[in-house]
Amino acid sequence: MGSLAELLEGITCPRCGRENTYVIREVAEVIPVNADVVTVPLTVGECTYCGERLLDDKAVGQLQEATRKVRQGALTELTRTGSVYQYIPQN
Repeated sequence: MGSLAELLEGITCPRCGRENTYVIREVAEVIPVNADVVTVPLTVGECTYCGERLLDDKAVGQLQEATRKVRQGALTELTRTGSVYQYIPQN
């Protein structure tokens, strides 16, 4: 498999149908895992027209690994960056 840049070269966006609109960006993907949330920094291809993101095998593997760690309770291998709170209005 080639680099992300090579994979994006000349590609047509599957969402908007435009060609050559992808750029490489650093993003933070937020994944809900049961009642938890894990944020994974990734390098992705992103369409500059519609925002569609394309991931290479490396990025997919990083998402799967982070999700697996949360599901297995291997939280010591992750960095805590805050807390999530939910407001539930009282009727």
